[in-house]
Amino acid sequence: MFSAFIIALREGFEIAIAVSILIIYLRKTERRNLLPAVGIGIVSAAALSIAAAIVMNALLVGEESLEGPFYLLASALVISMIVWMWRTSMQLGVQVTRTVDNAEGKSLARTKLAVGGLAFVLVFREGIELVIFLLAISSSTQGGQWALAALAGIVLSVALCAAVVRGMLKVNIQRFFKASAVVLIIFVAQLLNGAAHEFIEHNWIPNPGGSLMAFIDWAQDSNVFAGVAVAAFLGLIPYALFQAQAARRKRRHVGGATVSSSADRPNHIQTHG
Repeated sequence: MFSAFIIALREGFEIAIAVSILIIYLRKTERRNLLPAVGIGIVSAAALSIAAAIVMNALLVGEESLEGPFYLLASALVISMIVWMWRTSMQLGVQVTRTVDNAEGKSLARTKLAVGGLAFVLVFREGIELVIFLLAISSSTQGGQWALAALAGIVLSVALCAAVVRGMLKVNIQRFFKASAVVLIIFVAQLLNGAAHEFIEHNWIPNPGGSLMAFIDWAQDSNVFAGVAVAAFLGLIPYALFQAQAARRKRRHVGGATVSSSADRPNHIQTHG
């Protein structure tokens, strides 16, 4: 259940931040006529993600042999997401604004298509990942608690993003993603544990003396992954917040103008002109 919360929080926060950067930039550059295209892109991406969830869930129901490969697919996606965010978290705003600027000078229809397409990609890329993660979690847990946890994560991610955009909360976005990546790595270990369990059940990998399955069952039953993930989350996520506050205090005033330190510069979304 906690895994669903963390995944939804991170994915939701990433979507909310990226979309907020896009909307804020369009407003600041007097391109409000492009905002409806952003809305269409967001709704289309959300609808397609939900449709993909329905299709994949239908394929997995009653097909236990697909669960192991599905866990491996989810693990690969988590790892690729971690690597991608570590490389691009500081350049997210630059990528968004560059795409919008490159669409300038084209016909209005093509500009709307480019901006709407950008919004679609920003949302669908994370939406389909979230769908795969949650399906992997739901297939390995009983009851619907994971859905409530995921909903709580999404709600909290939107609230955090709103607080950041309004200047009520200073978050070092790069450190936030890196800190949450540690939690996600633990989630990958949990997925791989589930994949190994399925592979052994179908005799796809050896289980000498039953020792490997015994260890896998112990890890699942004792909730060791959830415990480590909770500890990492409580220890590392506040670190991102505290570091953001420390970076603020490093700002210096030169000639009456405020100059941010290099540690703080890429991590605050300016919402005022």
